[in-house]
Amino acid sequence: MRKILPATMALSLVWIAGAGAQDQSSLALGRQLTQQFYAGQLEPLWERMSDGLHNELGAIENFVKFRGTVREMIGEEVEVVSETIEGAGEQEVYVRRVKYEKSAELFDLKWTISSQGKITDFNIRPAQPAADFEYRTKTELRLPFDGDWYVGSGGRKPEQNANHHYDYKTRFDTDFVRVEDARFDKNAAPQRNEDFAAFGQPILAPASGTIAMVRDGVPDNVPGQINEKPEERPGNFVVIDHGNGEYSLLAHLKNGSVKVRIGDKVTAGQKVGECGNSGNTSGPHLHYGLRGGPSPDKSMSLPAQFLSYLADGKLVRQGEVAQGQKVRHAKRE
Repeated sequence: MRKILPATMALSLVWIAGAGAQDQSSLALGRQLTQQFYAGQLEPLWERMSDGLHNELGAIENFVKFRGTVREMIGEEVEVVSETIEGAGEQEVYVRRVKYEKSAELFDLKWTISSQGKITDFNIRPAQPAADFEYRTKTELRLPFDGDWYVGSGGRKPEQNANHHYDYKTRFDTDFVRVEDARFDKNAAPQRNEDFAAFGQPILAPASGTIAMVRDGVPDNVPGQINEKPEERPGNFVVIDHGNGEYSLLAHLKNGSVKVRIGDKVTAGQKVGECGNSGNTSGPHLHYGLRGGPSPDKSMSLPAQFLSYLADGKLVRQGEVAQGQKVRHAKRE
């Protein structure tokens, strides 16, 4: 999912909240719509939506599903940081900056209302770009492998992390491939997983914790062929609960390689599986994500700052990896 709901227009910011009676009315309407959404009173909201928004959503059932996804991923509202009204021609946009219970990030909830009172757009997105979100990792993380690996996709900028940046639940996640495999492209890759250096490489716990979720039994893909089943996107995976609100997701593991089970205790550097090519992937690699919850599909991504590693031969005592770097775990002094 690249965004919770589609945006249909560019908006210019005008700070007018509280400026007059009409603005107070717009604030009141935005609050009313928001409370209806939170309460699950979706039919009156659907009836108020424009034909264009109906076409984008497809059916009210999709709107109902979206409400459930919001509750599962970011939880309930716990604080309203601000409310503003933005102007865009004959439309007004109610913007509610919110803290949700399951997310470390602030979110902007936006209703766009036409002069005829129709809802023409609705979305909930992180309030800040990935590059501006300040977060210090609580867990002492090491890279989840030994040897030289290449960051195929990762970093705060869209051009560094195109695989994940536009889906905010994964936008801080990283794809690692073995350095030897970085030479392959989609048109000249081997036809066997065994011909990739990454395939079968040990994948290690990046920190101690308790195994929260596992899956094994998803077949490895033929290179270049992707498993399109939504329920199998992570393929075989391990999720480690680090006990402080942070969880490590290690995904696309080799079929049959996962040896840990839910409830097992693991230590940093312990093998939990092997690099594979299962799920939504075209070639053997490791997908790593630091998350705010245990679900691979319904928990929010967090920036992961690793300790003591080499990036292009230079020691990094604590940092975030980025696309194009050759990285290797270094023993801490």
